[in-house]
Amino acid sequence: MLFFSIEGMAFMAKNTTSLVQLAALNYMVREWIVYDENKFIIVAPSSLKKFITGKGNAHKDLMMMTVYKKY
Repeated sequence: MLFFSIEGMAFMAKNTTSLVQLAALNYMVREWIVYDENKFIIVAPSSLKKFITGKGNAHKDLMMMTVYKKY
């Protein structure tokens, strides 16, 4: 059994068309994880950003650079 972490949805996003598509993709990924009898936890976007960069409001560029350097 594997354990996954999934970033939660950004409900305050400005582009609602993208949010609907991401919500559907997020749901599909969750279904696949459960179907394979694995477990997952949902992590808030600000918590993920704080874990990676030390700041809860980091921009995508900083997130990508920090992940690239660390991992």
